[in-house]
Amino acid sequence: MSKRTSIPTFQCLMCSDCCTFTNPSDYPKVFPWEKRFLEGKARELNIKVVFEPELVYRDPFSDSYIVFLYKWIIKRLCPFNKDGKCIIHGEHPLSCKMYPLIVNYSDRTLRVSLQCIWVKEYFDIIKNARDPSKVFPHEIGYAVKAFAYISLMIETAKDSGWERIDPRNIPRGSKIIDYDIYVKTIGKG
Repeated sequence: MSKRTSIPTFQCLMCSDCCTFTNPSDYPKVFPWEKRFLEGKARELNIKVVFEPELVYRDPFSDSYIVFLYKWIIKRLCPFNKDGKCIIHGEHPLSCKMYPLIVNYSDRTLRVSLQCIWVKEYFDIIKNARDPSKVFPHEIGYAVKAFAYISLMIETAKDSGWERIDPRNIPRGSKIIDYDIYVKTIGKG
């Protein structure tokens, strides 16, 4: 008889490792409305935040560059982490709420961060879990929400004839607009 290993449920250890970034590939991805919210909070708190377009499509009919996702450039500790605590907890972006789950927007897969101490400790058990919602019952809902947003956005891009472009190839002086604002503008036009 084989011994059945029970699947653990994720428990945040409050270590702040999820708020520390040393590798640019790990920088959080945020939706345009989250970026604007974070910029507003940063102004209120006199904190500096930096974002770069990460996922961009070009509308060839209007020659607009539409940003679906931004990369939040955080070198070292998140500026909203004070004394080991998130000062915008509850208002933080989906990428933070779903952590240690990560939605890879390029290939639309769900991954788990090996930066998380808890994940490292239980990795051999959770890698065989068939249902991530059993291990990450709270985080999975946020990951699904992020996946749904990006899936709908990409579907809109396909239906509209937009083409994905590398953000580094946006010509200087081009019209760059956030996805949600662009879609509202089209609806009014």
